[in-house]
Amino acid sequence: TTRASDSLSVTDASIFTSGEHSVYWEGSVNGSTLDPRLFELNNENTTDRLRVDNNDGSKFRLNVRVANSDSVLSETTTAIPDNSKVVATVKTNEARLVLNGNTTVTDTSTPISSGYSRLEIGSGHGGAGPLDGHVKRVAYYSTALTETQAQTLSN
Repeated sequence: TTRASDSLSVTDASIFTSGEHSVYWEGSVNGSTLDPRLFELNNENTTDRLRVDNNDGSKFRLNVRVANSDSVLSETTTAIPDNSKVVATVKTNEARLVLNGNTTVTDTSTPISSGYSRLEIGSGHGGAGPLDGHVKRVAYYSTALTETQAQTLSN
């Protein structure tokens, strides 16, 4: 028996007004090569977003896009473990991806959008890139966690 994939969207724009954001995601992916999203903060389209996906089925990728231009597009250097704890943080001039207690991507020249209005778990805008895997836990913080906090949380 098969069933449709599940996804979750949080669409209360008042939650995302701080200008700083952190998303914690815990779960597993099945290695699909279809660019599946773990989560995506966006402005209800793809012109402004903070997204984490498994780019080629073997590595996680952090994508920060502002005004339809990618300002950060970096992937981890290590393969995706079976069970992952991921924290993505973003604020003006800083974006970070932490995987299982280790910082894997840091960018210090990141402009960010102040117009996020939706958090999508397990897919992106319009259902793009549905996740082939399992989500155990998700948390959103309206501040950019420090590197130490993100490492501790994902350890």
